[in-house]
Amino acid sequence: MDAAINTLQTILGPRYVQLDGEAIRRLPKMGEKSVAFVEDALEAAKDNPDTLPADFSVAEFDKALVVNKQMSRIDLRLEQITTGVSNMAILSGSSAMSRANQAYGFFQIGARTKAALKAVVERLSERYKRAKKEQGDK
Repeated sequence: MDAAINTLQTILGPRYVQLDGEAIRRLPKMGEKSVAFVEDALEAAKDNPDTLPADFSVAEFDKALVVNKQMSRIDLRLEQITTGVSNMAILSGSSAMSRANQAYGFFQIGARTKAALKAVVERLSERYKRAKKEQGDK
């Protein structure tokens, strides 16, 4: 999986653009409802280049729309992947935490008869002492 992610980063890396929240807020947005408008404006620009100023590049306009469509498709697919990966991380973390809690319970029982487990229980109990203290601080 890391190799596939590295490949994506290599391919997409040169296109990465860093935008802060303020820059994003100021940019005009092309939402789903605006796509038809943009496509229609591009076709009109292609059909009527003599109406546009000489420094207006129809080719750049076309390129911007093509790149937007490509990136939007990639964004959707990556969003599906990242959602799935996040869900897998949540589920596996939950499973690990449940098993740790079970093991902790078994160690508590075992510590009653096996002195060596008392140190383990004391160490593991720190997690719950912190949690109780944090709840008390709220």
